[in-house]
Amino acid sequence: MTHKPTFTKPDTPAGVLRAAALYLEQHGWTRDNYYPTGNTPFPPACVVGAIGMTVHGKPFATPLDTHRPGHSLLQAAILILTDYLGLPASIDADDLIGWNDHDATDAAHVIHTLRAAADWNNGGQR
Repeated sequence: MTHKPTFTKPDTPAGVLRAAALYLEQHGWTRDNYYPTGNTPFPPACVVGAIGMTVHGKPFATPLDTHRPGHSLLQAAILILTDYLGLPASIDADDLIGWNDHDATDAAHVIHTLRAAADWNNGGQR
């Protein structure tokens, strides 16, 4: 009998960051868009798109929409990540998106940074 792992949505910002790193490992990373065009339930994602997938469970054209359930958790995770990176905090995450899209940034760096920011949050509280 094959055991299929289940996904439980995280309920802390650090949990969201760790889950976003795992999402990118499993589904791939991209730049210049939250998700590439196409109609797939689990597309490759940029860092903000991966955080959005973790919170929302599906891709939205605008994962930062303040009217979606879970927005406060998504925003808290983004603020931790921007703080960890020393970027200005902003509700639209423009600087974080710019970091993701920079030529020097790659998937391994994004995944490592998501996990490091989660560990850094609250002094490494898990």
